[in-house]
Amino acid sequence: MDDDISLSQSKDLVIRAFVAAKRSGRNDWHRMTIAVLKNRMLAMSANAFTERTLGFGRFLDFVLSMPELLELDSSTVPPSVTLVDRDSVEPEARITDPGARIRADLWNAIVDYGSGCEWVWNSDSGQARERVGGDPSPILPSLTPDLSKEIRSSFVSSLTPPPALSEWVDRNGGAFELPSELRGPWTAFFKEAVYQRLVGFFSSNDISPPSDLLQFHKRPSSQTSSESSELREFVLRVVREMNSQELASLSLPSAAVFRASRGLVAR
Repeated sequence: MDDDISLSQSKDLVIRAFVAAKRSGRNDWHRMTIAVLKNRMLAMSANAFTERTLGFGRFLDFVLSMPELLELDSSTVPPSVTLVDRDSVEPEARITDPGARIRADLWNAIVDYGSGCEWVWNSDSGQARERVGGDPSPILPSLTPDLSKEIRSSFVSSLTPPPALSEWVDRNGGAFELPSELRGPWTAFFKEAVYQRLVGFFSSNDISPPSDLLQFHKRPSSQTSSESSELREFVLRVVREMNSQELASLSLPSAAVFRASRGLVAR
């Protein structure tokens, strides 16, 4: 998104934050603290949202400016907001459906922040690709380590009560490092954050998202696709730290080598 976003775009972020909460299956999706709301808006806008550029000194003032959209409850600490028109919020895509995956090139464009590459959207081919030279194509909002930490922090804050996972947040830990009961909720939360960043990118650039942005597949095992992606991210970080001798002794599964030789991406 641009460095500054408009008031109408900010209101759209508010709606999308509640859409994301509804997709998560929470019974109280229509209500959240203002801290959680702001964290979701920051995650979905690649930190482009700030109330100050809209003329508000505090995020609370921004909330109070939209009584037609949000109802404030100051009796909670921190204050909470309730969406006024719940019937108007319907998920546009079934990101939480079993087997739902984000298309591989778009997923990689968002989560591949460790490579140092920029990813762009090529409208002619309808594909995300690594940026080469001065390619003027729109740059996709890849995560950074700091933004990745913010998403993890938002996830922890959304839990009741929030568990002590500050070390996991600081290390940008993977799903497999969490207690088993939190792995599913985290992978769903992370997938939702990636999806929202893509939706925001296409919206802010006036580009129609590809019809297959979400793809639906049967799971080959009990491990979710997001858990696999988290594990892949961790393995890639380990490989980047290996020296030449360690790389030379690395053993690779023959099936994975065969898939890679055919240019296939398994997620």
